[in-house]
Amino acid sequence: MGQFCGEKGRVLKNVIVLSTSVMLISVALVSLQDIESTINSSKGIGVLSLCSFYSVTSILPCIVAPVVTDKLGCKWAIVLGIALRNVYTAVHFYATEWALIIGGLIGGMGNIPIWTAGGTMITELAEEYASATATDVEVYVNKFNGVFYSFYQCSHVIGNLISTLCLTRLDVQFDLSDKRHCGMKVCPRKYLQSSQMSQNNEDKKTVYLMVALLLFCGLLAIILAICILDNTPNRIQEEEESRSLIHKRLMQAYDYKSEECDNGARQQEGNTASDYYITKRIRKTLGMMFDKKVLLMTPLMIFTGTNLTWLFTDFTQSFMTCNAGVDIIGRGMIFFGVADTSGSLLVGMVEKYISRYIMFLGAFVINLSIWTSLVVFNPSQIWFLYFVPIMWGFTDAIWETQTSAYIGVTFSQSDVVDVYSIWRSWQYFGYTVYLATTHFFCMSVKVYIQLLLSITMITMFIISEILTTKGYFGERGTFDDPKHMS
Repeated sequence: MGQFCGEKGRVLKNVIVLSTSVMLISVALVSLQDIESTINSSKGIGVLSLCSFYSVTSILPCIVAPVVTDKLGCKWAIVLGIALRNVYTAVHFYATEWALIIGGLIGGMGNIPIWTAGGTMITELAEEYASATATDVEVYVNKFNGVFYSFYQCSHVIGNLISTLCLTRLDVQFDLSDKRHCGMKVCPRKYLQSSQMSQNNEDKKTVYLMVALLLFCGLLAIILAICILDNTPNRIQEEEESRSLIHKRLMQAYDYKSEECDNGARQQEGNTASDYYITKRIRKTLGMMFDKKVLLMTPLMIFTGTNLTWLFTDFTQSFMTCNAGVDIIGRGMIFFGVADTSGSLLVGMVEKYISRYIMFLGAFVINLSIWTSLVVFNPSQIWFLYFVPIMWGFTDAIWETQTSAYIGVTFSQSDVVDVYSIWRSWQYFGYTVYLATTHFFCMSVKVYIQLLLSITMITMFIISEILTTKGYFGERGTFDDPKHMS
């Protein structure tokens, strides 16, 4: 009984510590990305730094993330990611063009292991807890993902609270004299010409204070992860030990007595095992991008990136700032964070009674309704500027928790880390493309593109659900494509 309680307690401790660490390191990013284009508006450096951040995150996860996670284990992969993300925060003390771009590249590399190892660890902890309680693993995959993402979404509240308290002292001015060009009427050139930020010493001190608070949160995250979080097994070491054990048993079976020959063979095998494993891992991850289930999920993976980018960049600028001034951004994003946090917890509690299929359809209808109202009415009322972040928070809770849970319960444990890395790769590809092209399209075009992507996404998901229900993909973790079995 004591061992049973101890195992459950260890799992729950790791879920809380992991979630808290990710929340603390995310405080800086969610705060900076909401105001980056304001505090570093000269030559679009702020947006450019975010573009460099997400470009690395979109390119490398499929190649780097599985190898780093397997070689270091989930704990140390997360610690490495947190350390690199702190670099991106720290460069804002010296916010020159090249410092922000290089810092964005380094921070983007840190973002990769945090999410891949974090998602993998949550799934592994859910499987351990389900085994200890003799219950269905899907139940705890959903619950633990709900807890994990509710903690993460708290970073929106904390980060935007910090930025709001600091930004009230900034001398940031926007031309609000003609609101006819706000909202759906916004085009990049018109808007960029209407905003400017003063560069006096008081403003710089305020920004430095904000960055210091954000960096403190990041340092606290790395301390928690190092001191309290338990590591998962090193998969490369596991494979080498397994191969060594098989080799030993074969030698015993054939009464093989030559220890020198045996040791020499093992040493040579050990030198090549790691290189062989890494090459095999990369090939497997890239190959899984073309798996039928993953292909059907690809529009959803991209949508989870562009959907939030639209809110954080275009809605905050074209609707909130243009209509009501920069001070409203922090307050509106706090509402978003509260809704996202409570939504993540709520989804984890109701998943027993409401299917993932219904929750996805509900989130799609809410997003579709808001975009349609923007196209038809182009509203500018203050209540609507708060209403949209609140509803976006609830829908994002569904997209994030249920996509993560869907991966966890659909793919085998050996494939989960690959699919998580593919998800984050496509998600940040959506971020990067959106940020890179945001100054080339008017708001109306961006909304129509989002509408088209959302319709494509939900259509592909419905097809995937139908095929899964009919057993087209087989059992959890099985693939009808023989190349994945090699």
